[in-house]
Amino acid sequence: MARNSLKARFAFALAILCMGTLIGFTILAIQSSLNSDKAFAENLIRLHVIAHSNSPQDQDLKLVVRDEVLREAGQILGDIDNKERAYELLMKNAERLETRAQEVVARLGFDYPVEVKMGQYVFPYREYASMALPQGTYDAVRVEIGAAAGDNWWCVLFPPLCLAELEGANENLVAIDKEGSSGKRIVL
Repeated sequence: MARNSLKARFAFALAILCMGTLIGFTILAIQSSLNSDKAFAENLIRLHVIAHSNSPQDQDLKLVVRDEVLREAGQILGDIDNKERAYELLMKNAERLETRAQEVVARLGFDYPVEVKMGQYVFPYREYASMALPQGTYDAVRVEIGAAAGDNWWCVLFPPLCLAELEGANENLVAIDKEGSSGKRIVL
């Protein structure tokens, strides 16, 4: 009987040891994943485009401006693979991005000013197809259209994760019905 009790205690101790080891490895895996997500997030430059208002026309305008800013940023960044270099190029070309966005706004018949800012901005938690970005402060290019009081749009500009959204997008600018009466769009 003492022998069975000793075997039971040994089996119980071994089970506890195995469970502790498994829990330890699980904690290490989670911590490693969180650290790699944080390291990945620190190497991003995000794009944030804010509409003048929440009117349908201003929201449409925001998306057209977004597309043009993405195209221009894609040309500026080319095949850059270093965040610091990408940020430096975007800083040097912030006026170019602003000019392009302002041209689009004017071409579509709006008189809103556009301001492109670079800095660190707070972003909420966001899930993309293959990853999740934690809430936090990120380096970003911010495009403010008019009063910048409308809903916004954001993505990852570097590495160029949101540039893929332009593939297959209409290369033409869209005339936006500013009256809001018909909701029709006319390709220019």
